[in-house]
Amino acid sequence: MNKRYCFIFLAVFLVILAGCGQKTGSAIAVSDSKAKYTDNPDYDTINTDDDTVQAPKFASEITINVLTRGPKEDAWSFEPSEIKVKQGAKVKLLITTPDDDVDHAISIPEFNVNKVMLKKGTTETVQFTADKKGEFSFFCSLYCGEGHKSMKGKIIVE
Repeated sequence: MNKRYCFIFLAVFLVILAGCGQKTGSAIAVSDSKAKYTDNPDYDTINTDDDTVQAPKFASEITINVLTRGPKEDAWSFEPSEIKVKQGAKVKLLITTPDDDVDHAISIPEFNVNKVMLKKGTTETVQFTADKKGEFSFFCSLYCGEGHKSMKGKIIVE
């Protein structure tokens, strides 16, 4: 009879213990309820001495538009064509190609971004860490028409 009660007690204890575990993907609050964070891939969780806080994972989020139509000075370009970020920044580029355009691709060799396809009518995301100082070129790496050679830009890492 004692073994039976021990088994029942152990089973109830395990069920209670399992119910107290934290569920993944849910919002989590620190003990003093000052800072809250969720499982969001665009944020890093930072533990400090007195709190847990959430900081943006991307220090620089930049929207770039692909332009192949319009005034001659705007045609066949990336806008903006010059981007400045701090060394060590996690960079997220949101690159939009219009519906009435053709497919493009972007390459930034120094940051291992190689021929990321930019389908017409979509916004593509390119992510990298600007881990070295200097000026680095980005360019269209898929032949897209007569102005293809002018589709380039510069990333300045300070």
